[in-house]
Amino acid sequence: MKQIYNFINKYKKEIIVILILIIISIGVYYFYTKNNYEGFFTTTEPSITEPSITEPSITEPSVNCVGEYQNLGVCVANDPNLNCGLGTQQQEYKISQPAENGGSECPVVATTTRSISCNLDPCPIDCVGSFGEYGTCSKDCVGGTHSRTYTITKDAQHEGAQCPHPDGYVDEKDCNNNILCPIDCVGEFVPFKDCSRECGGGMFQEIYNITTEAQHGGRSCSNKQNDLKTSDCNMDPCPTYPINTTLQEALKESNNKIQNIRYNIIDRQEKLDTLTNKFNRLNKNISKIKTTSNYIPDDKTLTFY
Repeated sequence: MKQIYNFINKYKKEIIVILILIIISIGVYYFYTKNNYEGFFTTTEPSITEPSITEPSITEPSVNCVGEYQNLGVCVANDPNLNCGLGTQQQEYKISQPAENGGSECPVVATTTRSISCNLDPCPIDCVGSFGEYGTCSKDCVGGTHSRTYTITKDAQHEGAQCPHPDGYVDEKDCNNNILCPIDCVGEFVPFKDCSRECGGGMFQEIYNITTEAQHGGRSCSNKQNDLKTSDCNMDPCPTYPINTTLQEALKESNNKIQNIRYNIIDRQEKLDTLTNKFNRLNKNISKIKTTSNYIPDDKTLTFY
């Protein structure tokens, strides 16, 4: 104890200075942390035998920085002529809580600006469609039709304009109007002369009559106008009479003469018919010439231009 007493007496002034500094530190701490002056200059009697004990200091927790980009104005379309589709948005970084007591700082400096992409209302999309090629004409001449189909490749969206026709619409029109259809010749044999004999085999004549001429490359008839065709007729045998009778001989001779007369008439008639046909054809050709050229009947000459 004597040694401790001697130590205190020897360093008395230094110990008093240390105690005063400790008391001042404690007062300042309480002043700034608890806003009161209680115990500001509170001192304890120094213990001669034991050193003074100070309370540990209390530190505030750290606070991290809090901030984010916020929009400046509205989204502006990239195309100045439109007010739709893709656009650009301006943003500014704003800090709502600064860092404190050693907390981490924000990654971006306050008031920093940037541009980001944005979307306005979708732009109207017009319908897209077209007609295909016309198909094959249904006929090779007048009266044919062919068609084409309308196909939509993109539908209208967002109030865009509609196509003029629905998908699959068929447009039809006439075709080959400048090509006249061929008309085939129509004709047939009609009865011309009765059978030349009533029995024993006669001759039957038919004449060819054309009702429709071939036109525009149509097929011709198998025969010409007024062609004659002869065929057998009444082939049943004639009745016979008793042999060696005067009547039989007389009838036979008479019948032969009649048949000869008929054959002569038929032969002459055929020649006359042939001449008549030639004459008719000549008149027909003359009529065609008159209708297709300027005919001058005064001097009975034909003039072609």
